[in-house]
Amino acid sequence: MNVTTLRTIVGVTTPLMLAGSVQAGFLGISTTSKPNEFGLLVVNVYAEFDRPGQDFMQAVAGTPLNPMLIEVIGGTFYNHAFGTDRPPPGALVDAFPSVAYDSFVTIGVKCVGDAPCQPQDHMIIIPGFPGLGGTQLSTNNSGWAITPIDPQGDPFNPVFAPIDGRVLLGQFSTSDG
Repeated sequence: MNVTTLRTIVGVTTPLMLAGSVQAGFLGISTTSKPNEFGLLVVNVYAEFDRPGQDFMQAVAGTPLNPMLIEVIGGTFYNHAFGTDRPPPGALVDAFPSVAYDSFVTIGVKCVGDAPCQPQDHMIIIPGFPGLGGTQLSTNNSGWAITPIDPQGDPFNPVFAPIDGRVLLGQFSTSDG
């Protein structure tokens, strides 16, 4: 079995901007990974929280003092021909199932459309975002964000989160290595 390692440094070198008090219950970053029928290694990166009704994920950004680096070791990001840097539309996943495993950044949204997708995605990608091409996502002056009123940043909202205190920040896939 050919396995590619995806190194995730989000959270260690990237500030996570949280809405709410200084005492916000940000616990850290976690990942899940699993192979699939398309031979891709897919790693989902989550921010974890522990205070329902008080915690909120608003932005992920690299700054000059805290640059962001997410990279694939020994390979490249998987970018489906119909994929973008954002979560895919559910109708596109229905037509081309492998687009569900495309690499993208997000705050709480896995796909957009009818269930099992989330109904909308209000995330903005900050100008200067380098995109998910090649072997790494590296920036010290960009990222992605939502406004404090967008429900997709609530780690306990059952429409956008697995209601276990996690908010999806990105899906990073690779097919080589």
